Amino acid sequence: MGKKIMSPIIPKNLEIEDGDILGLIEDELIECKNIKDIVIKNIETSYLNIRGSMITGLVFDEVDIKSIDVSNTIFRNCDFSNVDFRASIFHQVEFINCKLIGTNFSDSNLTNVVFTISRADYSYFRFSELKNVEFSETTLIKADFQESTFKNVIFSQSVLKSIQFAGVNLKDVDLSSCQIDGISARLEDVKGLIIDISQSSYIAKLVGVNFK
Repeated sequence: MGKKIMSPIIPKNLEIEDGDILGLIEDELIECKNIKDIVIKNIETSYLNIRGSMITGLVFDEVDIKSIDVSNTIFRNCDFSNVDFRASIFHQVEFINCKLIGTNFSDSNLTNVVFTISRADYSYFRFSELKNVEFSETTLIKADFQESTFKNVIFSQSVLKSIQFAGVNLKDVDLSSCQIDGISARLEDVKGLIIDISQSSYIAKLVGVNFK
């Protein structure tokens, strides 16, 4: 059994922020805020720190953040599609019912992060470090984890279609509860991978076995 994933620790009395948060972004800090239903458009900043917050219905549209550091925060019903989160840090963060289509998490560090009932198709996690991370009831069609490092990464009831795992050590990773339709990986990557017997044909293709 893998290590327990730590949940976000969020203060009880959050300051409600339902107006213009551009000032917070300019100050590069969003802390202990309860933010709801805000669209951020055409913003460019070098750095943003988000911590101890509950953020619901936030939409990033043409937002360019060079580096983001997020801790102890829950994102619910947010849309970060096609946002570039490269070289960022996410610690004790939950994404619940979020759109992360084409979102780029490459070269990032994700620790104690949970993706639940979210869409992460075409997302990128290349060369990232994932420790105590769970993808639950999340679609990951054509997601790319190439050369990322896994430590206690959990996939439960998720859709994995045409997914890229080349260069990822999948030992003890359990995909048995997931819907699988195509995996790209090297033979050495899949040693120790846990699957259901019904999924064996996808792994067999990787080792050159044909079913008659």
